[in-house]
Amino acid sequence: MTIELDFFVEVLNTEQKTVRGCAGFAYQVITSQCEKALVTPHKLPKRYFVERARTVYRKANRAQEEDALRLCFGALFEYCAQFNDALIPPPLTLSVEQKITVINDNSPALGLVDALEEMLEVELSKKQSATTRAMLLSLLLARHAAICSKQQLNTFLSADVADLTIFKDAQFAALSLKKDRVIFDAVALRTFTLLKSLPAQATATKSISEALSSVFQRYALERHLSTQLTLTQALEALSFTTQSIAAESFSKLYTPLSDASFARAITGAGAVDGEIKTNQRAQRRRNKRTVKELMSLEKLTELFDEHSQRQLSFDARTQSADSELIHVVRKSVQAYADADEKQQRNSSAFNQLKKSLVDLLNVAYTSSRKVSFVAVAIATYITDLMLHGGNIKEKLAVSTIETYLSTLSVFACDAWSDEALLAEAQESHEALEELSEDVADTLSELADASKQSTALGFLQYLSQTTRIKLFDANELEYLGAGTCETRAHYIPSQDLNGACESFLSKANTPERWQFVIFAQLAYCAGLRRKEASLLETSDVSIELKALYVTRLIKRKTLKAVRRFPLCLLPLDLVERLESYIGERERIGRDTLFDDYVLSALNDDFMQALRTKCANENLVFHSLRHSAANNLVFQLSLCCSPQLKAYRDSVFFLKADILSDKQLERVTQELEALGRPPNNFFATLDTVAQMMGHVSPVVTATSYLHLLDVLFFMKNSLRSQSLSTDSMASLLPDTNYRFDFKKRYEATRGLREAEKLLFKTFTRGLPEAHVFETQEVLPEQRVKQSSPTFSDYLTELTHYKTVSNIHFDNALREHFEECAASIDICFLQEKPFTSKIWVSLVDTLSMATWSARNTKAISTLSKTSSQGVITRLRDAERHLRALNLIGLSQSKVTLYLPDESRSEQAKKWAVMIKKLGFTVLPVTDDNQKGASIASKPHGLRWPLWRYLPGILCILTSYLNFQQNVSPVEQS
Repeated sequence: MTIELDFFVEVLNTEQKTVRGCAGFAYQVITSQCEKALVTPHKLPKRYFVERARTVYRKANRAQEEDALRLCFGALFEYCAQFNDALIPPPLTLSVEQKITVINDNSPALGLVDALEEMLEVELSKKQSATTRAMLLSLLLARHAAICSKQQLNTFLSADVADLTIFKDAQFAALSLKKDRVIFDAVALRTFTLLKSLPAQATATKSISEALSSVFQRYALERHLSTQLTLTQALEALSFTTQSIAAESFSKLYTPLSDASFARAITGAGAVDGEIKTNQRAQRRRNKRTVKELMSLEKLTELFDEHSQRQLSFDARTQSADSELIHVVRKSVQAYADADEKQQRNSSAFNQLKKSLVDLLNVAYTSSRKVSFVAVAIATYITDLMLHGGNIKEKLAVSTIETYLSTLSVFACDAWSDEALLAEAQESHEALEELSEDVADTLSELADASKQSTALGFLQYLSQTTRIKLFDANELEYLGAGTCETRAHYIPSQDLNGACESFLSKANTPERWQFVIFAQLAYCAGLRRKEASLLETSDVSIELKALYVTRLIKRKTLKAVRRFPLCLLPLDLVERLESYIGERERIGRDTLFDDYVLSALNDDFMQALRTKCANENLVFHSLRHSAANNLVFQLSLCCSPQLKAYRDSVFFLKADILSDKQLERVTQELEALGRPPNNFFATLDTVAQMMGHVSPVVTATSYLHLLDVLFFMKNSLRSQSLSTDSMASLLPDTNYRFDFKKRYEATRGLREAEKLLFKTFTRGLPEAHVFETQEVLPEQRVKQSSPTFSDYLTELTHYKTVSNIHFDNALREHFEECAASIDICFLQEKPFTSKIWVSLVDTLSMATWSARNTKAISTLSKTSSQGVITRLRDAERHLRALNLIGLSQSKVTLYLPDESRSEQAKKWAVMIKKLGFTVLPVTDDNQKGASIASKPHGLRWPLWRYLPGILCILTSYLNFQQNVSPVEQS
């Protein structure tokens, strides 16, 4: 069979129109270079495609031709590989997108910058009109706050002094804007407050522009510069030299913390009585659906419930209902572009487009034809983008919409074509994991970063608008394909330590210590939860100083397989980890952590963490977000030692992981690897590698939330001081100005000067919120008072199963006396490797064993095997013991002989309710008096059948406690 043009037309069928049009070109090139593959695919040498790849790709003169050749050449290889397994795939060629460098020909001339700097220096110390002073202050603010456009300046001028938060010890302020937060140094803070004190007419941009033109002329003529200077050009020039180069690239890319979380990270104090507003940048798309006929878009959330027989998977065949729907959407958008070249949103053509798209969706939602759910979702998303715009841009061009439509059609075809898997994923978590893996692989195979961004945007849209399970967001992030949801969370190291202390204070058990090590390792190494839970003891090599993340389930992308240097972990955690691994190996455990222990204690730990951080939105994945930020600051402090000066004043920088000792360990390790930390060190790439991300873009956009602080700290050019007279001109004309001059001239070093400026310029700001940095208290080690039930159970198991182990003398004597009579064989049964057993052990370890509770357990040991309990006192102790083992709020069957003994029935019922149980009365004439069933009604507790053996061990533990130390009396 000879391959013809139709083969390549089908390959490019779902691509953009410009790429589809290159099918003939690709066929012609491949025919001339690979004729044998078209005619006799089974007779090719194994390097046939490798040797011809470069020649084929060189024939392309345009990006569209290159894309078409790559796709067609790859498809031809896949076809030929069916006949010859030995064929080696050809290398891919990817077009490189050229970006304008930060410093380029369009950058402001340095002569202009010098002229503006001189103008500020000279004119600020003069007495000026309100308009001229407003112009000078605006330019000074632009210099210190990186304002580079009139729109930004207007945003700043429209803010209020009450929007300021003063971080007294950190010596900077934060201004909360609508969608952002800007950090002010002392000069910017003073300039902003002076501008707010001027008349509104003087701070209008038109007035500022006129004053600039008037004042700047003399300075321009002296330097032979053009006198035609716009306000935007002046703002760009002054902010150009003071804005960090990294800030230029990432300032609009990363997601900042909420104001409350930011204040806690900087000072260690939370917002008091709602004092700090939360201005976290919204992650969800703006909801602007106000037109009544667009309400049909919301039906996407109910689509599967109403049409349970509707096909889920996308059908990309040419004549399918899905392809026809996508084709009609594309034709409608193209018709609008043809009718209105300017693509205006208030034209009749746009109104016609809106009507046609909404009508089309209504038909797709209600039609009995087999239009799949995925196809309807794509059509809905594209309609939403066309009518309402995206996150960043409200009006998207038709060409962009067509590109999105083509990209999503190809993506859906590759990711969601298995109907059986999609249907099973709605009920099975294992199937959902497999489906998420397919989605992650499809994302990874999208060669263009813009296409990946398009697909991730669609996934985010689906996660917010439908209950249909097309992927698991957490699983998708684990698979390294990026995240469709961004949580701007950061947990200071001190808060994590405090949460761990609180968690251990409830019960200092081995299980709780295991979870603490699990959480601390995830926090410091940035491990995903599943990555950490799959670790084995052999994955941590103390000798090689490395943690290896390799044991991943169904992982095909290699980015997540990585080596994490132990030097990036705190030394005390490494020592604790070494001891913990030794203990695990001693008892014969290969895995580093027990899944059932982690599952049982997760909720309790997370509640302790949320309480400590005063943030109910934290999840376990927040630890990974925190790790990314800590790693960036750890490497930045190694590369730029001058940043260490901020550690005394910023709360999260006081952490042990950023101490001199820790930074020295990191520096020595990097130097040993031949990568000494300096200003040219690839910090973001290194952190992305440590985090296991596909690209540094994922790290920057989804995980870094404190870049504004880092940019502020690194901006040394911003801190180039004005002259003493210029600084003094920002103060009122009083005797204090003279005193300030003397003190300012006497300062030594930049930090001392900033401290004086900040102290001076923050006076008289009663409307601003002021925070002081909290002192870091020494870590409180949880003291081990006496063995908990968990400790006792562990030691008993070791005594009976492992030889040559050292025990405490009192414990050894106790075991020698009673261990022979205790059976622990039942602990090997399946229920004892579950979260239910861990929860029970944790509950018993936290219990207070007073004499009253001890008697209750003793009674339960006798009554649990009885069917009925007839004595009221025994019944009360029995139920109290059920409370102690975590079986409260159950239903208790109360047997009553007849209704004549109402007083007796009332007495029993009151006792049952008082202990937290529900009464289930049953009339039984065979009973002489009231009684209760020993087993709660309808109890499905897998450990009940083993209760006698558990109580035997517990009773032995209580006897040991009585002999070692006095038992607390009730």
